[in-house]
Formats: sequence, C-alpha cells, structure tokens
Amino acid sequence: MEPISTVLVEDRVIVPAQNDANSLYQDGYGSLLAEERLLTLNAFEALYLVERRRIAVVDEATRRRLLFQELLSRPTSMSTEPSAYST
Repeated sequence: MEPISTVLVEDRVIVPAQNDANSLYQDGYGSLLAEERLLTLNAFEALYLVERRRIAVVDEATRRRLLFQELLSRPTSMSTEPSAYST
C-alpha cells in the first residue's frame, strides 16, 4: 500500500486529500480544523504513522519528503521530549 501524502506546514502535519483524511480520521487519528476543514495530526500520531509507513510527510517549504529521524529532531511541536508534555 502506498503511503498517504501529508504536508508539514510550520509545526502541523496536514492531510490535504479528503479521502485520505477521512480514512485516517475513521481509524482514530487526527483532529479536524473546523474553519479550514482539514485533518491535522499531532506529533506522536505523525511519527507513529511515518514509522508504520502509513503516511509520508513533505515539508511545505522545501517540497522534500522528510524521514522519521528528521521529524523527530525538529525543534517544534514534533519534539517528543517529555518536558514538553509534562504537567
């Protein structure tokens, strides 16, 4: 199965194709942005789905496909350091 194409826009991973967005949403991934009617994935979802080869993430600025390690090392919400999420 071919991975679903997604786009990294600033610090959000967006699923632009409606059919793909519906498929992921029905499987329990992502949240819908009401005003934009787009599915966005959080950092953990995106990393998990990339690792499982379910999605491919393309950087909006460079148009280059990003690897798991590149996403993991991004200094944005893609960071999974526990301090960023601890209460």
